[in-house]
Amino acid sequence: MHFCKVMQLTQYLQIRPWYWWSKQRTLGKAPVTVGITAFSIMIMAGICRPDAEDSFTKIKGSAGSPRFNLQFTNNDGSDVDLYVQTPNGSVINYQNISAQNGKMDVDCLCGDCPEGGNENVYWVPGTAPKGTFKVWARYFDPCVGENGSARYKLRIMDGNKVVREMEGSLSSYDRRSPVIIYER
Repeated sequence: MHFCKVMQLTQYLQIRPWYWWSKQRTLGKAPVTVGITAFSIMIMAGICRPDAEDSFTKIKGSAGSPRFNLQFTNNDGSDVDLYVQTPNGSVINYQNISAQNGKMDVDCLCGDCPEGGNENVYWVPGTAPKGTFKVWARYFDPCVGENGSARYKLRIMDGNKVVREMEGSLSSYDRRSPVIIYER
């Protein structure tokens, strides 16, 4: 799969869609993604960069057990944030970078992401609490202009082993990803 810088032509019938489906096709030489949510139809025509395919393979931040990592396309300088709710209900994010021994060590803000769109929360092995963790991503700001979008990949890892992951798209219109629940 190629991840491309996209220009969107979007017709929203309702602001907050409930689910996402997409197919990638080729129109001439340009990749085109058609997406449907419960209340919207979206067509994205893309221009692929040679390095775009590798954008979700360069994970930044400290390894841990558990480790929650967010990667996102940052072609237009978007700000997408990682949220991790710990078993006692504390939330680790850009405003609160530690709770229950967990720490956020990578926070990408708008265009200030020299190594690409990455955010990371981790626990040193043996220090994480037992219980239910919740993790999600939130599209915070397009940073440039009024509207923007970003593809994302959320990973839950144990050391460097991926135990769960989810991919999707967020935008000024659809700001929050589904929540992933992780039992430890």
